Amino acid sequence: MTISKQEIKFVNSLKIKKYRYRHKKFVCEGKKNFEALLKSGYQIDNVYLTKSAYENFGNKINDLPYKIVSEEVFSKISSLKNPQGVLAIVNMPQQEFDISVIVKELTIFLDKIQDPGNMGTILRLAYWFGVKTVLCSVDTVDIYNPKTIQASMGAIFQTQVFYVNAKEVLSELKTQIPIYGTFADGENIYRGKFNIPAVVVFGNEGNGISPELYQFFDKKISVPSLSQGDLTDSLNVGVAAGIILSKLLESKLKFL
Repeated sequence: MTISKQEIKFVNSLKIKKYRYRHKKFVCEGKKNFEALLKSGYQIDNVYLTKSAYENFGNKINDLPYKIVSEEVFSKISSLKNPQGVLAIVNMPQQEFDISVIVKELTIFLDKIQDPGNMGTILRLAYWFGVKTVLCSVDTVDIYNPKTIQASMGAIFQTQVFYVNAKEVLSELKTQIPIYGTFADGENIYRGKFNIPAVVVFGNEGNGISPELYQFFDKKISVPSLSQGDLTDSLNVGVAAGIILSKLLESKLKFL
């Protein structure tokens, strides 16, 4: 089946943020992401598959609108260097932010994270460690960026993400649960005692957490280094998030 140039143009437009939010739709591409999408409650608007991909997914999409296209046509809508033959147009979910839920669990807050790969990695970590909600400052990278979705490996469909006014939300949360800010020179996370529920804040890759948010932290925490070298002064934010979440949730993990 062929698709029109206009349809190809529309699919490709969703790779740009302003068009995603104009149409309230985003692109989900790749086999693993598509499998996760099918298990979620997200509404699928359309699916494009190559013949070989249809052989794998055909029995799972009988109730969905789909089109089988040639490899050549698929390459025109794919964002991947090595297209996997399946791409879905997905409607953005209508999620309602409820702060009463946040105060009952461990929550991640991302302040001005810019790299979509880091964002996707943190979503994977959130899912792995059972963190249900990720809060983001309004200037954090869009979760529906195709690179973020790829890096999340399907975790985006299992985690609620909200973009909020950082100062307003942290101000309200501070009166109810501890807030921990991550810093290169913070308290050694292996020495401190931490309460859960809590919020843990991760900052921008180059500049760290915004200074105007410091006032909300109960503790500044860090992952200590055993190296005395000067090759680097900080961990990648995704790596740091994995280590810190593991430590904060240690009491739960030890009983598994």
